[in-house]
Amino acid sequence: MPDQPRDRRPHLVLANTSTAQAFTAPSSGGGSPAVPVLNRLQHGNALKAQLLALQPVAQQAVAAQKEQGLESGLGLQVQFVGQPDVALAFESLGYEVGKDAQKKIEVLSVRVDGDTTYANVFVPDGKLAHFEKYVEDYLSERKNC
Repeated sequence: MPDQPRDRRPHLVLANTSTAQAFTAPSSGGGSPAVPVLNRLQHGNALKAQLLALQPVAQQAVAAQKEQGLESGLGLQVQFVGQPDVALAFESLGYEVGKDAQKKIEVLSVRVDGDTTYANVFVPDGKLAHFEKYVEDYLSERKNC
């Protein structure tokens, strides 16, 4: 193979096209992004009020479903909205099959719109108490809620 000239394109001269910068390694901490600090009492009470407001709506929905002759699948769809720029832990909204399957709370869909995550969850009749317990845990500042 013949020797190739080193400068094969002497007519292309790129001057002052870059600057030297010290290398900085990306963080290896693997931590989650910072969650905005909320007033736990105010936020928890607002969530509690929203759940309480859902109870009569759920009762009306079940009554309407029974009037239509439905015998199973009675319940309500609830939409959970995450905080902007914070991943919604939608996996914890439903139940794993076999873990507590009799409650049949089911995540139906998850979508991201801009920086906010939305999760639609089917809550069977009488199962809003599951979420009320989450809010009570949150208000009592339990670590794993």
